[in-house]
Amino acid sequence: MDKDNKLLSGAEDLYGLCEKRGCAVFSRFYDEAEQTLLSDSGLLRGGGIFFGGHSECERKILGVFPEWEEPCYESFPIRLLKISSGYKKTLSHRDYLGSLMGLGIERDRIGDILVYDGSACVFVHESVAVYVKESLNKIGSVGVSADFGELTGFEYPPHRFEEIETVAASLRLDAVLAAALGLSRSEAAALTERERVSVNHRIQADSSKKVCEGDLLSVRGFGRYIIGEAGGQTRKGRIHLTVKKYL
Repeated sequence: MDKDNKLLSGAEDLYGLCEKRGCAVFSRFYDEAEQTLLSDSGLLRGGGIFFGGHSECERKILGVFPEWEEPCYESFPIRLLKISSGYKKTLSHRDYLGSLMGLGIERDRIGDILVYDGSACVFVHESVAVYVKESLNKIGSVGVSADFGELTGFEYPPHRFEEIETVAASLRLDAVLAAALGLSRSEAAALTERERVSVNHRIQADSSKKVCEGDLLSVRGFGRYIIGEAGGQTRKGRIHLTVKKYL
């Protein structure tokens, strides 16, 4: 069974389990591409909702509720952990994720990781929350402590972007990628052929696909970009384009 079929089968099993038990059941954390696949599949029916601990979270759990029960975010098995180091050494998302997985925790038990100066907030599955709190004492070589926080009232920090002003030959995917990433058209097309490019969380292998304002491009090895405003043309017919890169 390939990865996508396994994902769809697991979601279908949740609905069966919910019906059998007569109570809400919950998945692991899904990333945005997995959520999109599930949504596109038509499997999600009434009583199924995604939640990651906050409405802005990217990684989310699927909760399936009986038809007679109102879906409730408070029922989701998610805890918020606040990790602090005591001094402001720069630690990255990768540092935190690596240390958490170093405890033997699967990636799908960890939701969003929000990094601040000298601290982080991590959404984790309830099944591992106490273990992480009691076991996590270092991020890399930096000593840390972890405490539970409240989901209610939590303020999700705004995303930070680098704004790129560029020109593109057209709004074809390969042309926009070339402009945003500083590549040639052939190099950009090669990325799509190798299935390293997603548009709005869906793998896109057609380099001729037209993109538009608001589309989210994810390029493995390069990061994530939002297509901004497409303005007027240059004398040579190229399009002025604003692209925002996630930091």
